[in-house]
Amino acid sequence: MSLSVLIVDDEQVKLQRLVAILTEAGVGRDDISIAQNCFDAREKLRRNSYGLMVLDLALPNRPEDRPSDSGGLDLIEEIHVREGYYRPAHIVAVTAREDLSREHEDRLAERLINLLFFDQAQERWQNQIRALVADLLKIGRSPGPVQFGVDVCVVTALREPELKAVRNLPWRFGPLRLLDHTSSYYEGSFEVSGRRFSVVATAAPRMGLVASALHTMKFIEAFRPRILVMAGICGGVVGRADIGDVVLATPVWEWQSGKRVRDEKSGGVRFQSDPHQLDVEPIVSSRYERMIEDGAAWAAILGSWPAPKPKNPLRGVVGPVASGSSVLADGLTVSEIKDAQHRKLTAIEMEIYGVYAAAREASEPRPLVFALKAVSDLSDSGKSDDFQDYASHVSAQVVRVFLEKNILEFVERSEGGGGSRHA
Repeated sequence: MSLSVLIVDDEQVKLQRLVAILTEAGVGRDDISIAQNCFDAREKLRRNSYGLMVLDLALPNRPEDRPSDSGGLDLIEEIHVREGYYRPAHIVAVTAREDLSREHEDRLAERLINLLFFDQAQERWQNQIRALVADLLKIGRSPGPVQFGVDVCVVTALREPELKAVRNLPWRFGPLRLLDHTSSYYEGSFEVSGRRFSVVATAAPRMGLVASALHTMKFIEAFRPRILVMAGICGGVVGRADIGDVVLATPVWEWQSGKRVRDEKSGGVRFQSDPHQLDVEPIVSSRYERMIEDGAAWAAILGSWPAPKPKNPLRGVVGPVASGSSVLADGLTVSEIKDAQHRKLTAIEMEIYGVYAAAREASEPRPLVFALKAVSDLSDSGKSDDFQDYASHVSAQVVRVFLEKNILEFVERSEGGGGSRHA
């Protein structure tokens, strides 16, 4: 079984060594492509699918340009966030410069990309590449590609009241099942136009980005869902969302991502934000905007809640959402995030970025991912739990209605393309 490899490097010595290592490890020379600048690499990635890309961090944009210290990282970011590229299944960055290794290691780690330090005299980085190639060739010899499994996976951060609200949907959920010693789930199904769709629903063991990302990745690998949805509650931003509003989160970022530096003028410390944003695919946002106009659907969802409701009407919102590991109740931090990171900030919560990142970094076939969370408070000093049950209920109901209206199109799309491609 062959392995297609793209090497992106402009240094002849390193190129020769990488080709030698790959061929020694069992990659055919005809299966190795070389690009010596970012422009050439982009062209190759638009036309070809590679099992592995090995690239330098310092790369020129075009043949006549000098290498840029951020050239390799810029290329990685571009193929992850822009449509039109075949993203390699595995990426390895190799650099001979310790300063670039230190500068970019955190950003590469966020993408789960290995960073190796090139030294002609050292064997460690060479052995690491050989081992990776051996594993990829072994995987290539395994029978058949991985296929989608379950149709829908619903993830929540809380067992009560979020997962409870999902389980109350008329989706034929069965008894609690165990995936492993830390994770459990419920199996269910629903029918649309005579076709049955399978569902698994689960809650992460703890709140927060890391717990949700790890839990989500585990369920992606175990069930290979076509569609991954996060339901539950969030904090709204005054003027952008009201209690009960169900927010389709796009874009999403980690608001605490950045660097704390000393301010030379004041002598104090200030925060330089550096958020990486993730969006839902256009088909999701366009279909949700269409649902927002369906007044009868929203009236029915509101009428399904038997207890007291907030005074404002129930509605859907599409907007930017910031994720972080802290509960915000000071009334000040939200304004700082809005002013410094996104003036149209709609909601704050603690998990969605982790769920989106897990879906984007999963191996093929990747699920179509989105989050529909309802506002339970306004992230200020008046924060309370009074509307958590209500918000959990309307979030789950909106997920139900949205999927039942659109799942035939979503599934047909995944079947036609063999999976959702996030380039």
